[in-house]
Amino acid sequence: MTEHEAFPRAPSAPLPWRVRACRLLWRVLLYVWSVLIAGVIIGTIANLNTTTTDTPLAKLFIVHLAQTYPLPVWSSLGLLAVLTLLAWLGSREKQTLPARPLSEQDRSHRQKQIALDKVEKLVPGVDVSLYQDTFGKPTFINHKSFGSLSMVV
Repeated sequence: MTEHEAFPRAPSAPLPWRVRACRLLWRVLLYVWSVLIAGVIIGTIANLNTTTTDTPLAKLFIVHLAQTYPLPVWSSLGLLAVLTLLAWLGSREKQTLPARPLSEQDRSHRQKQIALDKVEKLVPGVDVSLYQDTFGKPTFINHKSFGSLSMVV
């Protein structure tokens, strides 16, 4: 039995508003970036299909836009990139759960599980399932070779 099965998680607390806002902004920015990139690709393909072969690259719409209006284009892309980075960092924050105190039953079960782990380390090849009940919970070990490990609840 793993530790996660032995101790169920406490109900998760709601996320802070800024994490929820960053996650929403992250989804919106993914959409914006995908539309922007798809638009540039589709526009470039359409532009290449409608121009003659001797047209210089400077006459392509996207290149012409970047050369004519460099400040708005590059500042908009920079702002979008910074906003995307901040939204990604804010949405990656992990939720921390406060540690709950163990009940007496959980504590005794954990102590028994630790004792079984010690038995496995001290006596290689021992069938630890002999010392567990049908539900996998440790039972008493009443054998003199395990004197220092006998469990008392």
